[in-house]
Amino acid sequence: MNNSIKTWTENRFLGFLFLIALIMLLCAQFSAAYDAEILITTADLPFSDTVEFDISGEINQTMHVSYDNWLSGQDNILFEDPLYQLMVDVSIPDGIIADNYTRLVLIEDNITQIEKIVFIGIEEVDVFPDHDEDGYTSDVDCDDEDPDVNPGMLEIYYNEKDDDCNPDTNDNFNFYTQLSKTNINIGQSTILTIYAINNSNVSVEICEDGQGFVPCYGTIDVPNSEFPFSLQIPHINVVGSYIITTTMQYNNVIRVHETSYTVSNSMTLSVQGETYIDKGGWTEIAAVASGGIIPYTYKWKLPGGGIRTGPVQNFTFSTSGDKIIELTVTDSKENTLKRNITIHVRIDYPVKVAVKDFTTGNAIANAKVSVRDQDKTTASNGIVNMNVPEGTHTFSIIKSGYDVLNDRLTIDEPLNITFYLIKADEDDPLVEELSPDNNSFVPEGLIEFEFSYADVSVTTCELYVGIRNSSFFMLKNTTTYNKSGTYTMTSVLSEGEYKWKIECEDYKHNQGSSDILYFTVGEAKAVVAEQKPDVAGEFLSREDRPNLLTVFYDALDRIPHFDQQQQIASDGLKFERNIKQGLKDIERFNRDMNDLSYREDITESEKNEKREDLIVKIDELYSTIPVDLRIFKHKNFVSYPTEADYLAFVENYYLDDEELDKKAMVEYLQGLQSKLSISTTVLLVTLVFPDDSTEEITLIIKKHTMANLSRSEVVLEIIPQDIANENEIVFITTARKKRSGIYAYEKPEEEQSLVYYLKKRLQIETAENLYSVILNEKASPDLIAATGHSIISFDTDMNFKGFLIFMIIVAISTYVFHHTDSFDKVKGMIQKGPSKSMHYVRVLINDALDNLEVGQYDNAKLIFSEIRLSFETLNPIDQNLVIDQITDLASQMDLAYIHDVINRCEDYIMHNENILAADEYNKMKEVFESLESREQEDVFDKIVDIHNKIQHKVL
Repeated sequence: MNNSIKTWTENRFLGFLFLIALIMLLCAQFSAAYDAEILITTADLPFSDTVEFDISGEINQTMHVSYDNWLSGQDNILFEDPLYQLMVDVSIPDGIIADNYTRLVLIEDNITQIEKIVFIGIEEVDVFPDHDEDGYTSDVDCDDEDPDVNPGMLEIYYNEKDDDCNPDTNDNFNFYTQLSKTNINIGQSTILTIYAINNSNVSVEICEDGQGFVPCYGTIDVPNSEFPFSLQIPHINVVGSYIITTTMQYNNVIRVHETSYTVSNSMTLSVQGETYIDKGGWTEIAAVASGGIIPYTYKWKLPGGGIRTGPVQNFTFSTSGDKIIELTVTDSKENTLKRNITIHVRIDYPVKVAVKDFTTGNAIANAKVSVRDQDKTTASNGIVNMNVPEGTHTFSIIKSGYDVLNDRLTIDEPLNITFYLIKADEDDPLVEELSPDNNSFVPEGLIEFEFSYADVSVTTCELYVGIRNSSFFMLKNTTTYNKSGTYTMTSVLSEGEYKWKIECEDYKHNQGSSDILYFTVGEAKAVVAEQKPDVAGEFLSREDRPNLLTVFYDALDRIPHFDQQQQIASDGLKFERNIKQGLKDIERFNRDMNDLSYREDITESEKNEKREDLIVKIDELYSTIPVDLRIFKHKNFVSYPTEADYLAFVENYYLDDEELDKKAMVEYLQGLQSKLSISTTVLLVTLVFPDDSTEEITLIIKKHTMANLSRSEVVLEIIPQDIANENEIVFITTARKKRSGIYAYEKPEEEQSLVYYLKKRLQIETAENLYSVILNEKASPDLIAATGHSIISFDTDMNFKGFLIFMIIVAISTYVFHHTDSFDKVKGMIQKGPSKSMHYVRVLINDALDNLEVGQYDNAKLIFSEIRLSFETLNPIDQNLVIDQITDLASQMDLAYIHDVINRCEDYIMHNENILAADEYNKMKEVFESLESREQEDVFDKIVDIHNKIQHKVL
C-alpha cells in the first residue's frame, strides 16, 4: 500500500469514527429529560399540499394546523408530558416555494407549553424574472441589471465586460511588467519583461524615486507587436532608487503599470599586512577589492605626498609615529571606495639594564643581555644601555655559572631595570646544627634551635623534633632563606627527652640535612615539687598517668607494625591523623601554659584558674584519642537492598505522602540501583586510650563504585533504628542527616568510601541489614508513581452520556493529533528514542574524560568545544539527558586547568620568570572562584604556597 492510499484509508477511518461519535452524542442528548433546546429535522419538501415534521420524543398526539393560523401563531399547543413527539400536517397554498423550513421551538425546563413555532423563508416568488427587460431572464442573463449584456450581444474585446455572457472570450487586459532583479549592484544589469496585448503601443520611462522634481531619462519606445518582450534597463551606474513606468495603448484604452528597482554600491576592500613595524623596518600591505565592476585600479597616497599604484606595496619609514596612507580603489564604471591605512612605527625607548648576583647583590660583568634582535654585554659595573622598541619583549640574561633568566617586560617609556641572576646550583645545601648541643639540658618553654646552612640559591629549611626513643619526628617550623648564614627556629616543649634535626631544600630540589642531636628539657636528673606542672604529663596529683607525648609517639611507632585488618581500621578511623592532631594540641597547651607565667594583665588567682582549664583539656585527650586498636572479628561481603528493604525505606522516607504509589517508587529505586556497586567491610574493634580505658565499636567501611551519577543523585545510607539510634552513630566520612536513620553521603573526589562506626559491638550478620540506596533528589514522587489510572479512572460511576462525551473527546483528539505535525514528532520520538546526535555527544564526553585522565588538557578542551556546538543542535529532551554529564565534565575541566596553571606557575617561579608567574597566579585566582568548595580544598594549600613564594621573590 503506497503512502497516498494509506493516508486516504486513515482519513476515511478517522472521519467515520468522528461521525459515529457525534451521532451517539446527539442521541444521548435527546434522550435526556428537560433539555433546554430541541433540534428539529426536516425532510426535503415536495410541492405538495401536506408536509410532515418530526420532533423527537414519545408520540403523544397528532394535530392539524392551517397555514394561516400557523403563521399568525394562533394555534399554540399544550402537552401533558415533557417527553413528546408532535406530528404536524401543514397545508401549503399553491405557488408557495418552501426553500427553508427551519423551525424555532422555545422551551424551558419543566414548562410544557410551546410558546411559538415559526416558519422561516416561506414566501411567494416569481421564479425567473427579467429585470433589465432585454428579453433574457435571470437564469441565462449573466448581468440582469445591464441590457447591453446578454447572450445575444456581440463581444467587444478587452472592454473589461463579458458582453456575450461567454467566459471564453477575451474581456480584460493582460498587461503587466516584471524585472529579473530589483536590487542590483552598481554596474550590473537587469532585464524588464513586458506582458501586453499584441499589436498595442508600449513605451517605457525611467525616473529617480523621490519627492518633487526628479530627473527622468526619457521614453524608451518598444518597437514590437508581439508580447511578451524583454529589454535591458539602462542607467544603472548611479546609486539610487528608480521607478519604471510602462504605458500600453490599445485602441482607445490606455493602461499604465509601475515597478521599481534599486542600485547600490556594494564594493568592499580588504587590507592585509603588518601595521606595527620598527623604525627602519619594512612591511608589505596588500589590498583586495570586490563587489564592483572589474578591472580595479589602486592609488596609494603617501604621507609625504607621493602617489603609488597597484594592489601590493612595500613601505619603510625612518621616523617613529603613526603614518597615514590614503588608498583609493576605482572600478571600470568609475565607482570608488576609499580607506585610510595607519602604519604605526614603534618608538625606540632607552632602557638601562643592570645585572647583579642574587645572593651577594654584586654587579655581574660580561653578562649577555638579549632582546629582539639585539645582543649586548654588560660592562664591569654590570650595566648595559639599549634602545628597545615599544611593546612587550622577552629579555634573556646569560652568564656562565648562573641560571639563564628570561623575563617579559612591556616597554612604553624610558626604563631602568635590574635583573638578579642565581648561581647555577647542582649541589645539596650544607646544613650544620649548632644548639642545643648533643645531650644538653635546656629549660622548658620556648626553645631556640640554632643552625647554619650554605647554598647558592633560595633554600627552605624545616625543623623536626621527636621523642628520643621514638622513630617519629614532628615538623615544628618552616622558613625560607635567600642567603647562606646562621639562623634560629623556635618551638615550645615541656619536660622530656627529645631529638632534633634540620632539613633544607633549594629551589632546584637539592636537599641537605643536619645530624640528629639529642637533648633534655628540664633540670638534669631532677624534677622537684616546686617546679611548674608538666602539662604534657600531669600535676603531681596525677603522677600515676603516663606522659602523653611519650604515649602518642609510641602509638605512631606502632602503626607500621599493624596487621592488615588493623591497618584497614586505622585508615578508616584516621588513627594517625588524630594522634598527630593530639600532639599539636599538647604543643599549643604547653605554649599557653608557658605564656601565663609572663602575663601581667591578670592576677595570680586568675592564672591558676586558666592553668586548671588547660589541665582539664589535657585530661580530655586521655579519653578521646585512641592510641591502640585491636580487631575482635571482621567480615567482607557484597549485598544489595531487598524489595522489603526498599519498601521499608519508602514508607519511612515518604511517611507523609498518603497518595504515593509505593510499588512504583520501589521499582524506580531498583532501576537506579544499577548505577551503584557496593562492597562492605565490617570490623569489631576495641579502641584503647592513654588512660587504659577501652571502647567497643562496630566499624563500617563501604566502598562505592558509582557509574554516571548525576548531580541530583545521592547515595543514602539506611541505618534502621532497631540497630542503632542517632546517639550511637559517628560518621568519619561527611554525611548529612535526611531523616531519622537516613543519611546522605556526598562522595568527595579523592575519597571512594563511606566510613562510620556504631558505639556498640554488633553481631556481624546484623551489620548486613545496613544498606545503601540511590535517590534522585529532584525527582518528584508523583511523577515517578504515575500510572495513568489517576488521569482517567474507570473505578467511578460513568453514565452513558458521560461515556459518549469521553469517546468524542478521544475521537476528536485522535483526528487532530493525526492531522498535525505533533503525530509525526511524537511518533519519531517513540520510534527513534535518543537521537544519534545525543549518542555522539556522549562519545565526545567519554573522549574528553579519557584525555583528562592522561593529562591531555588541550585535547580535552578542543573536544569540549565540539560538545558545546553539538549540544546546541539537540532537541530539549536529548539535552536533558546529557546536561548533568556535561556539567560534571566542565567541573573536571576547571580542576584539570587549575592544576595545569599551578604547574606552570611553579616552573616560572623556579626559573625566576616573575612576570609570567604573576600572570599565571592571576589566572589561578579567577579559576579558583569558580570551583566547588570540595575542589577548592584540593588546591588551596598549593595556591597559598605559590603566593608565599611570589611574595619572597626579589624583583
